[in-house]
Amino acid sequence: MTAYVHIGTPKTGTTTIQTFMAKNNEALKQKGFLYSTSIIAGWQHWRLSSWVNTELVEKKNEQQQKFCQEIKDLIKQEIKANQDKTFVFSTESLTWDVNLNISAPVFMLQKLLKELGFDEVKIILYCRNQADLMVSADSENIKMYHGLCAAKDLPSHHIKTPIMFDFQNIIQKYMEVFGRDNLIVKLFDKNEFLEGDLIKDFLQNLGLKLDNSFVIPPSQNETLDLIGFELGERLNTHFKNRAERNLYGLEMFRCSPHFQSKDKELKFMPKKDHYKAWNDYFEESNEWVRKEFFPHKERLFPKKDLSNYKENYELKEMKPEYWDRIAAFIVDFAKNRKKIIDDKDKLITTLTQQKQQLEQTNTDLQSQLSSKSQQLTQVKSQLTSKSQELESLKSQYDSKIKELQVNLKITQDSLSSLPIKKQTLEIKNLESDLKIKELKAKQIEKELGYSYNVLEELDLKKQELISVKQQLDSTKKQLESKNTGLKSNLNYLIFKGNLSYLSTMTSAKDRIHNHLSYKLGKAMIENSKSILGYIRMPYVLSYIKEQHNKEQKQYQEQIKKNPNLKLPKLESYKDYKEALKEKECFTYKLGEALMKADKTWYKGGYVKLWFEAKRLEREIM
Repeated sequence: MTAYVHIGTPKTGTTTIQTFMAKNNEALKQKGFLYSTSIIAGWQHWRLSSWVNTELVEKKNEQQQKFCQEIKDLIKQEIKANQDKTFVFSTESLTWDVNLNISAPVFMLQKLLKELGFDEVKIILYCRNQADLMVSADSENIKMYHGLCAAKDLPSHHIKTPIMFDFQNIIQKYMEVFGRDNLIVKLFDKNEFLEGDLIKDFLQNLGLKLDNSFVIPPSQNETLDLIGFELGERLNTHFKNRAERNLYGLEMFRCSPHFQSKDKELKFMPKKDHYKAWNDYFEESNEWVRKEFFPHKERLFPKKDLSNYKENYELKEMKPEYWDRIAAFIVDFAKNRKKIIDDKDKLITTLTQQKQQLEQTNTDLQSQLSSKSQQLTQVKSQLTSKSQELESLKSQYDSKIKELQVNLKITQDSLSSLPIKKQTLEIKNLESDLKIKELKAKQIEKELGYSYNVLEELDLKKQELISVKQQLDSTKKQLESKNTGLKSNLNYLIFKGNLSYLSTMTSAKDRIHNHLSYKLGKAMIENSKSILGYIRMPYVLSYIKEQHNKEQKQYQEQIKKNPNLKLPKLESYKDYKEALKEKECFTYKLGEALMKADKTWYKGGYVKLWFEAKRLEREIM
């Protein structure tokens, strides 16, 4: 499978690209592409970099292990359902949020993608003039309250320089792992875009063209103007961090249209020396990128003419229209807060009503539970009494078994007794004597030359011996038949005494009905017909499971003592093929789903059980 991974870099139209891809996923599917939705957050896949960073931790705690497994499972499920699609991932956090001072994060990304089944991976990144990138990044830092002000730091001192501004370093790290041929390096410049359009240019990287099937969203995450810079910096000083600021509703500041003016007088421009320092610092690394990927160009980025550069980093005059923008922002803020308060009031009212209903339901259920608890106590008492009766019956059967075992031994002894052996030996001796006399008679007959009645006497004697032998054979068969009957009766009584439920298992269907899955499914169906049934269902299911395990343990102990009691294989029953249908019935499948949910309760197994039961009901019933 193929995957395209768009890694930014930051402030190169990433939000616009990500919004376009997310909102046009259905159109992309029709063209054989899928913008992954399994781990999407805010239109992008920042959880991909979180997964990489977490996998790099040598000793992961339980929460970290769970996070990694969940991400992997989510993407695998999505891949399984879309094996004919080319996947697209996009997040600039694979540059600025991973440690690209070393190659380990990129190797880990490759390893994870291979494990998911992607044997071909293409890396897409856009490079932007670092001085312009610095201005745009500073705007983003104010919006997001990152506390990293590039407009006040030199590139040699800025903490994000190697992983956000040094394109040579970023490209080399990814090229080392994925290879040069799998890198698609583009320039973030309207003059370099296909037909001057960023979306068309990005789709070209995928081998696609922009057509009427796509919806074009407006540009996203525009840079703040000078009013936004001034107001944003001052607002942020009143809060400890971004979370505290957003808690008071000022998150709307980051996307407010009132401070994204295209007015040149309001375009933020840092001090000239600072802008020039950022422009000149990356000359050498940019030249490496040019030679490697843009050898046809004289420079990676056009040389900046700073002779007419106009610094504009402080708001020196407050025009009336500037106040109008601030006032409009305050009005929007007030309306937004009022809407939040109104929505919360409605939510509180709804939750209060739901709470009252739940409390009443809880009271009713407690009453029903108390009643059912008493009934269960009575049933338990009855079962205890029945158990005692069965124990008594077992003692009687054990006594009978001992008696039959004694009779069996007597019968076996009689079969091997000395009189029988003696009679058998005498018959063999008589037969041998008879043959000898026949031979002698023939010899005498020849010598004397006349008939002799010795042969007739011998024939009569032979007939008598045959008759006696037949009588003995008949007696022996009767004794053997009696012995077999005693053994059969003995085995039957053993089943009745120790494992009474086995006496009913005369077919493969009976055996399958004794499986725990079938028992549980049957109990769930029977108890789901009323509210009271739902209440007692956990107790019933628990009791069935406990009894089943107890019976299985007893059975294993019995066959260990006497292997002859082991039940035959299911395949040996005449109704085996027909009985297999029982395993595909709703009752059996429902029981299996419960057992699976019980094993994964901590992962929401019982919640999934409800959906699985509905699915089985639709498919089977």
